[in-house]
Amino acid sequence: MTKNHELFKRDPKTSNLVNDGQARIVSDAESVQAIEMLRYELENFVCEGQYAAGMQRILDSFLSNLGAPSQRAAWVSGFYGSGKSHLLKMLCHLWEDTPFKDGSTARSLAPDLTADVLAALRELDTHGRKLGGGVFAVSGTMPEGSSNSARLTVLGILFRACGLPTAYNQARFCLFLKDKGYYEKLRKQIEDAGRNFERELTDLYVSSHIRKGLLECDPGLGEERDVRQILREQFPNQSDIDTSEFIRISKEVLIRKGNGKIPLTVIVLDEIQHYIGDDKDRSREVTELAEALNKQMESRVLLVAAGQNALSTDTPQFAWLRDRFTIRVELSDTDVETVTRKVLLAKKPEAVAQLDSELNRHAGEIERQLVKSSIGPNTKDRDWLVTDYPILPTRRRFWESALHAVDPTGSSSLLRTQLRITHEALRQVAEEAIGHVIPGDFMFFQQRTALVQQGALSREISDRILRLDDGSRKGRTMARVCGLVFLIRKLSRENGIDTGIRANEEMLGDLLVENLGSDGVVIRKELPDVLVELVEAGTLLFDGDEYNLQT
Repeated sequence: MTKNHELFKRDPKTSNLVNDGQARIVSDAESVQAIEMLRYELENFVCEGQYAAGMQRILDSFLSNLGAPSQRAAWVSGFYGSGKSHLLKMLCHLWEDTPFKDGSTARSLAPDLTADVLAALRELDTHGRKLGGGVFAVSGTMPEGSSNSARLTVLGILFRACGLPTAYNQARFCLFLKDKGYYEKLRKQIEDAGRNFERELTDLYVSSHIRKGLLECDPGLGEERDVRQILREQFPNQSDIDTSEFIRISKEVLIRKGNGKIPLTVIVLDEIQHYIGDDKDRSREVTELAEALNKQMESRVLLVAAGQNALSTDTPQFAWLRDRFTIRVELSDTDVETVTRKVLLAKKPEAVAQLDSELNRHAGEIERQLVKSSIGPNTKDRDWLVTDYPILPTRRRFWESALHAVDPTGSSSLLRTQLRITHEALRQVAEEAIGHVIPGDFMFFQQRTALVQQGALSREISDRILRLDDGSRKGRTMARVCGLVFLIRKLSRENGIDTGIRANEEMLGDLLVENLGSDGVVIRKELPDVLVELVEAGTLLFDGDEYNLQT
């Protein structure tokens, strides 16, 4: 008999979510772990839906405005964890076509890039060669609560991408050294003395090693005390700079990066909405910065920012941003489902016919589940049965409703959460025979700890439910029933959003079925006695129509 794990292109028993479903815009590119993670993310990048359309829109706009008076900035929005950071990270590495030691590149590792996206990326390369400077990608996360101005914060991200210290005064000092031809000599002198160059830079004004090294490079600077004063005056520690200075320094570092020409550059700023917060002054700063990059960088620089909200008229601090960030990309729940289906649920082509036949044999059990609710089987489910297996369409809808009910923060919709939940669900049934699906109560036990931490589930009730499972079949069924009752009783009963799911014997039985071929009869026969025992023990209450947890 075929086992579930044998159906999948990506064996859930042996494969792991290397990044736990979470992409980070900036990572230590030199570490083996970071390189492995990047390869994984590229190999599993689903370039479909708004991910593909958004990337295409961004690339097309940039290419069409090369040589124009200005560029257009882009704003990527979507609920927290919808995959914004993942999309932006992929954009950066595909923009540069990041190389790997084995000869592969970012674009060769991403199997699902559309023909149009690939064509746009190749056109980008061509323009980079013709115009000079090549292509360059800069990315970073805007720190929430930072005291630095937007100009210095973005410059710090740019400095880092160019191999410079992120602090403004230290970076300017390094640029001075490079201009004078002192940089390598001074660095070598400091390292030969057994000191760390970057560490000495943090003590720029008081480091005797920097002072002595500078005097060896240029004795005309005077005495050590004179050098200290020069450093303080020429490279002061500043809390802000004006926009003209921001553009001047940005051009300087980019031209150095492009060997005399500004490279075709994308600057990606993640979490910019958190950075702005409710601060209108900070929003104005970002607006001025965006306008300057759009208009004063020879149309060679593209600014891409990300935030949870679209730039709607309902958010006052976004008022100035709307006219600057005119390329809009909005991610949705549909995009999250697409990723989970492509990354985790994809089946081997040769297994599809067998799985389809098996599901047809059990159509009666599948089509009777939750039939009296608004999320019960419908005519479109047939299209997704094989694709979503071992998650039944009715179960997916039940989980979505339950998770939104118990998690008002919306974190259950996170792309990384959905990937992790699906991955763990597949592992749970990996060794079971084909026809064994994920039960409805799985979500309760998978999310139990998070629900306690969020305050949606009391620790007392959580512990009481866990204690019911004493290792016996009946004990496990009791715990599963109570987990389901908890989820169902959290569902809204308001008109218009009531799913019609009730914690009654019929629907509890539907959601408990695991083996489509044999569980239905057995569970529906055992369930009445289990419910009676739970009521008599004071664990559940029965009001004549449905069950509830005793608190």
